[in-house]
Amino acid sequence: MPEHARISVRTRHLIAAGAACFALANGAAQADVLAIKPIDFGAGMVAAGTLTTSGGAITDWNLAVTTTTTLAQYTPANSGSKTVNLVSVSANGQQLTVSTSPDSLNYLDGGALGFRAPNVFLDLGVTLADFTTLVSPGGEAQYMAGGAFDVALLSQPDNAEYLAGTHAAGGANVFQITPLAFSGGVTLTGTVTTDGTIGTLGAANILDWNITALQVTTDVFDASNSTLNAFGTQISADGRHVTVDVPDGYLELDKGPLGGRKYALSLADFTTDPGTAGYYQGRLAVTTVDLAAGGARYEVTAPVPVPAAIWLLAPALAGLGCARRK
Repeated sequence: MPEHARISVRTRHLIAAGAACFALANGAAQADVLAIKPIDFGAGMVAAGTLTTSGGAITDWNLAVTTTTTLAQYTPANSGSKTVNLVSVSANGQQLTVSTSPDSLNYLDGGALGFRAPNVFLDLGVTLADFTTLVSPGGEAQYMAGGAFDVALLSQPDNAEYLAGTHAAGGANVFQITPLAFSGGVTLTGTVTTDGTIGTLGAANILDWNITALQVTTDVFDASNSTLNAFGTQISADGRHVTVDVPDGYLELDKGPLGGRKYALSLADFTTDPGTAGYYQGRLAVTTVDLAAGGARYEVTAPVPVPAAIWLLAPALAGLGCARRK
């Protein structure tokens, strides 16, 4: 190949490499998916999510208000009637198990572990595992808390040991139960304490329990179901910070009226003093929290963009590629 041809090819390669490095470095600077500062409204209610910026404007958003409430807490004080059948602690003391049905056919041939109120007329109780033929094949778990009631299928195989709990670090004979999730957004978590017996347990070997039924609901605000209302909202030149003017500025996501009243998530509202963030559920509820704004602008975004790791690595990768080309 002639010398001028070799130079031309080398030049083209250098130009292409330089363009790729420039594009990667500039792409890294455009980290426009930003996490907001989580807003804790108290009573188990937290708002979190992301805003997307492009060209100096907020172009997309995906936020949610997650509310966690306690439906019931089961302890010996309110659920002292125990069901303990074919329940065991492993030889190493690390696992609390319940035997599944050998064949899913015979009456009461599987194990069960549960606690309920001694008064059968009180609908209060929790079953961590039940593998009798009175329930669904493969076993089930359930909780009762007054009018709240649900069942979760365990779908376990026959002739096996279901892991109901694992020994809790630092807790003598305390087992952290396997978390159980129900279709209605309820989860069961907690502990069961034994007397230290290894092998098969009876009711007398279960000394204590503390199990909580938590109801978790999520209310999503995104571009498909809400509109952006903003005044005095600014985006930094690098696209990594969204701020609201203090005073007079506001930034909210509005789903429209519910029962004639506002249904929205306000990230910041400085039209009144002090500034607030708010969750407006129409006629159902209004929850606000004061914001600590110490300057002329209040930043609603968290310091690190999302996905932070990818964007932070990009300049280093670009620089390494350019250095090698040089």
